[in-house]
Amino acid sequence: MGVSILLIEPPFERLKGITATHFQLGLGYLAAVLMKEGHKVWIYNADLAPDTGDSSASITKLLEIHERYPVALKNDAHPVWKEVLAILNKYKPDVVGLTAKTPIYPSAQKIAQIIKEKYNKNCPVILGGPHATIASKNVLEDKNIDFIIIGEGELTIKELIKAIENKARDFSSIKGIGYKKDGKIILTQPRELIQNLDELPFPARDAIVEENKYPLYEMGRIETARGCPFMCEYCASNLIWTRKLRTKSPSYVIKEIKHLMQRYKLKTFYFIDDTFTANKKRVIELCNAIIKDKLNIEWGCETRVDLVDDEVISWMKKAGCNKIDVGIETGSPRMLKIVKKGTTIGQAIAASKLFNKHGIGWNAFLMMGFPEETKEDMQQTIDLIKKIKPDTIIFSIFTPYPGTALHKRAMELGLLPENPRWELYSHQSPNNAFVKNISREEFKKMAVKMIRTVDAYNNSLRAVIKRIKPKRNYFLKHPFEFAKKGMFFLKMKLKPAKLEKSMNIKDKDTATLTKYYSK
Repeated sequence: MGVSILLIEPPFERLKGITATHFQLGLGYLAAVLMKEGHKVWIYNADLAPDTGDSSASITKLLEIHERYPVALKNDAHPVWKEVLAILNKYKPDVVGLTAKTPIYPSAQKIAQIIKEKYNKNCPVILGGPHATIASKNVLEDKNIDFIIIGEGELTIKELIKAIENKARDFSSIKGIGYKKDGKIILTQPRELIQNLDELPFPARDAIVEENKYPLYEMGRIETARGCPFMCEYCASNLIWTRKLRTKSPSYVIKEIKHLMQRYKLKTFYFIDDTFTANKKRVIELCNAIIKDKLNIEWGCETRVDLVDDEVISWMKKAGCNKIDVGIETGSPRMLKIVKKGTTIGQAIAASKLFNKHGIGWNAFLMMGFPEETKEDMQQTIDLIKKIKPDTIIFSIFTPYPGTALHKRAMELGLLPENPRWELYSHQSPNNAFVKNISREEFKKMAVKMIRTVDAYNNSLRAVIKRIKPKRNYFLKHPFEFAKKGMFFLKMKLKPAKLEKSMNIKDKDTATLTKYYSK
């Protein structure tokens, strides 16, 4: 007979007042699996905010508005929380599933509270995603969360929903979950990974609530693989997918591309894999299939500087690749070794030349604030920008996510308390300063220098034009979207945010962030 299930992406960016239009593919896969079992499923993105053109907002602006998030969490009268309750009352789900990365976890808690106190205290609440996997027991201490899904969720949620539907009293045989019984927290045996990803149905985009509010290009996000074999100590991805690389066949990917082309008339796609070129042979096979089928599409992906060469980039270019996001992280050879990135500065420079040679737009992920980092290391990252000249820089202040090696190191160094305020976590949080050898004040001065460099680079006319170029065909068909981007660019130029105020640069307290992050 089936039950009705509402899957929710909790709000985060929206609570800060900026554009948030990503479709959560993970919820799409869960919905598709559950719909095949005969359940009624809706996907509600509570973080969905209209595209005002500010999705490429400056780092300075992101720092300036970050405090809106913890403030909104405390405001029961906030319109987003009222909307959440209205959606619950409209769809009347029997079960609610939530997903959350670490910074978004407090928002998920808020929704769980709304469900139990204002909607239906007997409605089962399930939390999945990275934070539930990483901090399982801590999450289950929340009285409003009944179950958690640990790791990969498609097979697990199918069994869990069936047990709930049958009013089961014993959940111990379901692998990969956590729950409470007689006041005790119970974690079951780990769930085995899905070996053949081709068995998964396509994400259920037809289950999306208010699908028409998404920019069309957001429907073109495709997963072609899970897992990343590398050892980067700041990354938590392996805690969900492990370091085993599992790939979908080129034929499966082509079939999904054609499905989206037919349904949405799409020509622009993005492969969301952590490391798209990890298997060179498969990439070439996929590119060959795209060319052979004459799909005539444009697409982007994410990879590493040590996993590209002239052959694979040539194939990608021929198949329509026009954008690559690349994790470079730091310009310091010393820090690359410490965080076990496994790449070199020479490889980063060589990769940048390769992208330029083939005329592929590319964005560089850069980060600062690792525990052992010095001012000299940070300056090397600033200097590297001039050598590699990416189209755009995506900058982050290091955040020690639970379960990662660098989180453990930050704890050992006394840089983080046992029970931190997760709402302060963010790559663009002015509170972040997880460094042991630099005072809080000096770190913030270096952060200001880095952020000014990045914003000046990203907001140059040259960079803006290069950002628009990969989506030129989309903007030609949707000139209003292009106009919004242009208006925001002018706004950023005419009314820049106050960086020193956002960073509280005059704060001379040199204590660690334990004081700032303690509950």
